[in-house]
Amino acid sequence: MEFIPFVTFSMLDSLALIVVVLTLYRFKLSDCLWPSLLIAAVMSLQSFTLREELFFANLVPFVNVLLLALLLTVLLQVPIHWSFIGSFGGYFAYILFQAISAEVSTAVFSISIEDIKASPIKGYIFQVIVSMLAFLICHYCYSRGWGYGTKFKKRFKYEPIVVAVVIVVATLTFGILLIRQQVILDLIVVAVAMVFFIVILLKKELSK
Repeated sequence: MEFIPFVTFSMLDSLALIVVVLTLYRFKLSDCLWPSLLIAAVMSLQSFTLREELFFANLVPFVNVLLLALLLTVLLQVPIHWSFIGSFGGYFAYILFQAISAEVSTAVFSISIEDIKASPIKGYIFQVIVSMLAFLICHYCYSRGWGYGTKFKKRFKYEPIVVAVVIVVATLTFGILLIRQQVILDLIVVAVAMVFFIVILLKKELSK
């Protein structure tokens, strides 16, 4: 029974992270709603399946940044270098926001990080509050016209090939690590996400 609430609230948390990254470049969640939901689901499933594996738990943030960068590059046509810059920046900003929220929670409500970790209910409530605050702040920033909204320069000639290579190499590398640790479920989840990006990339290139 732990699976459903964990993945549900983690998915909300992941979606808030995606919104933060999108807002940096003046995109709305509605610009890529269903792909964003897919990526949020992948992130939450990774958190659940790898939470007991210390090595993979440390590796997950980098996989999440890669997924965010591919979301920007493949679906929203942001140049790949700007995609990674925005993904790292947005990820760092959201983690910092979570840390500040935790400190405020400790100072105002006397609820520490240890309390949140010890009680799943408190953890879920904390995720909901932080996610909702992130949504509200991003909505305000977007309505004020804040963010890097200028048109990007033309992408370099072989960028689709580079993106495809990044997807394949990342999938193979992470896949080999997961197989060695027998974490097959997470391998399937990540592979599905990567195949999705490859299909979208091919469709866009063939339609040109």
